[in-house]
Amino acid sequence: MTNKTTAREAQEQPSTAPEKSAREFTGDIFRWLDQVAIDPDLPPSAFKIAYVIAEHVNRQSGEAWPSSRTIAKACALSQPTVIELVPKLVANGHLALEPGRAGRGHSHRYRLIPKDRPVDHSRSIKDRPADHFGKAKRSNLPAEKIGQPIRTI
Repeated sequence: MTNKTTAREAQEQPSTAPEKSAREFTGDIFRWLDQVAIDPDLPPSAFKIAYVIAEHVNRQSGEAWPSSRTIAKACALSQPTVIELVPKLVANGHLALEPGRAGRGHSHRYRLIPKDRPVDHSRSIKDRPADHFGKAKRSNLPAEKIGQPIRTI
């Protein structure tokens, strides 16, 4: 049996895990992107790379296989930068990487690795968005005086 036959048979075997709904799948992607975004050991450009990889994830297999050129173009980064930062995503536990063969047309296969983190249930969902800004403070700028009578001197 050749490697191509083995790989084809592996792809044709039905998955034993139940397929997630689109909402669950999207939620998983955003939770993964959140975990990458808050990793202090990664530069901001690593998040851009993670975002592009997440855009390419196949819902059935959970894998993505964009080329480094595709990732670089979508992120407006150089291909060497992408090649340098992907191993950092792997080293920090955000990605699993199955290397492709050398040469064009043999992309790496990426799998997102979600990390468990405690959920904050102490506040209701309604209180969470933008609650850290507090109430807006008013100033006496002319733009905020629209509709008020004009004072004459």
